[in-house]
Amino acid sequence: METTRSLRPAPDEVTLTQREGWPGAVQVRPTGDAFHGEVLQLEADPKGRIWLLRSERAKDSSDLDAVTTLEVYGADGRRALALAREEGVLPWRFALHPSGEVTLFELVKAPGARTYRLRLSRLSPEGAVTKERLFEDAGRAEERLYYDLDQQQILSISTDTDPRDVWPSPKHARLRAVVLGEEVVFMAMTHGVKLYRLDAALQTRWSSQVMPANYWNALLHSDQEQLARDEQGNLLVAWSMFSSEAEAYRLHFGRALPWRGGRRDIVVQRFGQDGQFQLAQTFGREGNEEELAGLAVHRGEVVLGAMENLLKSDRPNDTTEWDLVLMRGRLEDGALSLHRTLDISREDWLHDFRVDARGHCYFAGTTDFVQADTNSWVEPGKGLLLKTDENGEQLGRLELTGTRHVEVTHLAFRPDGTLQFGGTTDGPLTHTPLDEWFNETVLGLASF
Repeated sequence: METTRSLRPAPDEVTLTQREGWPGAVQVRPTGDAFHGEVLQLEADPKGRIWLLRSERAKDSSDLDAVTTLEVYGADGRRALALAREEGVLPWRFALHPSGEVTLFELVKAPGARTYRLRLSRLSPEGAVTKERLFEDAGRAEERLYYDLDQQQILSISTDTDPRDVWPSPKHARLRAVVLGEEVVFMAMTHGVKLYRLDAALQTRWSSQVMPANYWNALLHSDQEQLARDEQGNLLVAWSMFSSEAEAYRLHFGRALPWRGGRRDIVVQRFGQDGQFQLAQTFGREGNEEELAGLAVHRGEVVLGAMENLLKSDRPNDTTEWDLVLMRGRLEDGALSLHRTLDISREDWLHDFRVDARGHCYFAGTTDFVQADTNSWVEPGKGLLLKTDENGEQLGRLELTGTRHVEVTHLAFRPDGTLQFGGTTDGPLTHTPLDEWFNETVLGLASF
């Protein structure tokens, strides 16, 4: 039965326009006017509308006090719709279906509760919520194991997780989703990392564990886990994994990963649309530690956008440098056909990575900043939009300079082939005083 919740008209007259000092191929507009904000998800639908999910918080508040907003913008940048806010509810991710319907994932915290639950909702093409339910997963007995890797030996510990209370805080609620027609598959950190397939009525068709719970789950960079579909409709999940995690994986599932040596590799697993595990492969270069930021498939090969931290100098507290990495390889045997480091300017950080139908690669992040060996960001960077061919040869580069730090964090392809992006400008660095921790959240359009 249809509920009273819906996307409601929330028009404004702010359009995408050029900004002084930015390339002419870029148009941008601000979104919201909070003290501090962040883009959580950005997608374009077949009508050319832009769906934006963002968080914001007031001055003198923490990330735990942030609220989230789901909005829809027209192709010219004018806001058209917004989901009304509810007390204790955080819209967290969404998936757009071919019919125009939307599956919405929301975090719900009851008054006085210590943890968040996940609410599933289905929106009609007109934006009305037609179905909703609270998600539960008690987990199978073998899934309720936690591997303590912070020991000289790996210890497994049974846990007793309440199936109703999934996450202690939003930062642990890293969730990805892809559509299978009018159904959806999502990946979440529930019992370790699991995949779930929902039908159009939001009922769980199957679930499959892809990684047991372990010490590193909560410590990875936000949203490093990736979920994609290959050209046959199979499901690919991937993230950067430490060698101790690989041992926990072997002990838990009874199958070893083809480890390439070193402390860290990128692991890609393939599951069928029925949730059955098919194969797993690792990608990387021996001796390198690479962090994954994007996953795609093109002409039968896995395409990975990542970062690597390389030893570059002997200056005190500034010995390493982050650079971008483009990799392509076969999932069947792990053979790499390309591993290319892209050094743009000083340090380069990758937030999002996409591949178009021609195999062209798009990188979004920050360039020309400085990070000390203590992991503190000490000099601000420029927003980066980079386009390459399938071999990493540069086809276009746009740099966005601000009075302080600029980050491009999300990409989406519009139906006309142009590139939609979201990010922040005028932002803080690691040791910026808390009362100056402001920034501006922006929605932009770029062409190469």
